[in-house]
Amino acid sequence: MEVKENSNGILKRISGPVVTAVGLNAHMYDVVQVGDEKLMGEVIRIEEDRTIIRSTRIPPVSDRENLSRTPASLWQLSSDRAF
Repeated sequence: MEVKENSNGILKRISGPVVTAVGLNAHMYDVVQVGDEKLMGEVIRIEEDRTIIRSTRIPPVSDRENLSRTPASLWQLSSDRAF
């Protein structure tokens, strides 16, 4: 997988494994990296400028304490891969 350019957002809300990011240019079902630990997540809803992501694990406490500085990055699957 490769990371898209200019695709970083900021986490604004963490509720268990569901996180909300803003400034992330994502589409439904995109795979994203969540937080400093780069947890894998999937876009499950898009509401105006907010992207709702379901993470594979609950982000650590350090991500919750530093929401305004915690990144979310968009991954793009290579087109040569078969699904």
